[in-house]
Amino acid sequence: MDSASQIVSHSFVFPRTDITVTLNPQTLIMTFFASAAVILLGFMFSRNLKTVPGRCQVLGEAIVTSFDEMIRQSLGEEGRKFLPLILTLFLFVLVSNWMTVIPFLRGPTRDLNTTLALALIVLVVAHVSAIQKKGFIKYLKAYFEPFWFMFPSNVFSEVSKTASHAFRLFGNIFAGGVVISVVPVILLQLFKWFGFALSLAAMPLLNAFFGIFIGGVQAFVFAMLALAYIAVLRE
Repeated sequence: MDSASQIVSHSFVFPRTDITVTLNPQTLIMTFFASAAVILLGFMFSRNLKTVPGRCQVLGEAIVTSFDEMIRQSLGEEGRKFLPLILTLFLFVLVSNWMTVIPFLRGPTRDLNTTLALALIVLVVAHVSAIQKKGFIKYLKAYFEPFWFMFPSNVFSEVSKTASHAFRLFGNIFAGGVVISVVPVILLQLFKWFGFALSLAAMPLLNAFFGIFIGGVQAFVFAMLALAYIAVLRE
């Protein structure tokens, strides 16, 4: 846990009910900064577009073109309407993961509430788009296939996909944070004063690997799973 960067959560109890809502100010603040960073990236990549592109324009076009091609391969030309969603998910998760590299910051994706919210957005979009394409009757019929008594199992399968989508991202990012916190302590215990030097050397390397590399991979995987989920339901 990032005890140095932890901000106390606040709980609100609704009168005459057992409902308790807990707000984590740190997650809310970091989510705001991550969202602002994504908007800023979009502005940087899209402003002053030229026939002979500069570095920012080349990078932006490469990212958009790559995702556009993957979406067209999965969903066809009509699937291009999902490009803003998939690309935004990728950039938001990427920025959130990379924020953990900065000392004393805790990226939003290290909060399970954030990853669940993102997975629920994908869930709603996927099912609404499936209903729009198939029609409600055909969409509902799929839950009773191949036999009518498979309905509970099919419903559970859809719920488990969303849970898996959220927990996979949270688990990988959280595990990376645990490794970064534990390895220097282990080195210090094993090698005493020499371990202190090893710990100082290991910290930036671990941060770079788990924060930048693994964080980038997990952002891409999350976006691709969202695309696959939408594509499967629209078949």
